[in-house]
Amino acid sequence: MSNQAHKAAMAGGGSRQGLPESSERGEEAFARATRHSRLVRALKIMLPAAAILVSVAFAGYSFLSSAMNGTVDLASASIESGSLVMASPELNGFTSDNLPYKMTAERARQKIGSQDVIELEGIRAHVPVDKDNFATIQAEDGVYSRGDNKLDIKSPLLLKTTSGITARLESARIDIEKSTLESPHAVEIELDGTKIAADSFAASDGGKVFVFDKRVRVTIDPTQLKNAAKGQEQ
Repeated sequence: MSNQAHKAAMAGGGSRQGLPESSERGEEAFARATRHSRLVRALKIMLPAAAILVSVAFAGYSFLSSAMNGTVDLASASIESGSLVMASPELNGFTSDNLPYKMTAERARQKIGSQDVIELEGIRAHVPVDKDNFATIQAEDGVYSRGDNKLDIKSPLLLKTTSGITARLESARIDIEKSTLESPHAVEIELDGTKIAADSFAASDGGKVFVFDKRVRVTIDPTQLKNAAKGQEQ
């Protein structure tokens, strides 16, 4: 074969190879659009689920004044440094939908003569989201103020649901009267390979309105997102 014929053959081969390249570009664009659609669907699941966090935090109030809603088991109580200390208080009860919940603390502390402030240590809760889904919450400590009806959690807070949602907050301040939650620190929510993070977070109207603020980031794992989408379609 002459050099000219060889060049012509190479040119023809390059032209044929151009079609797969164009097809690949189209497939990449389609994949990006698909990932965006799945992200939107995932966020529609995740963001309302943050209401769980608000509800569980509000449960701190039920923990402290729950005689009407459940039974409280006080393993032991003692006086330490002018405070009434309750070891391993436990609350068991049922929601208005007749679903069971359980909340415990390693210790609850209240200064003698003060009815306004109760300190909780080692907070653990197992609460229903719906009849098929439960959430667990962990926080090292929290302070409840009866005077202004607020629960202040200054330690990291971890929430996980049986549906696969994980939420992490560095702190949370809950106004029970106004049904609001605010955290001026980092928050992170994950579901099926999609993660949304921000440096501050606020929830209002009992968990119906959410605001992620300051350096909001969304991270996507396409493989996990694809597998999750297939699972939902089945």
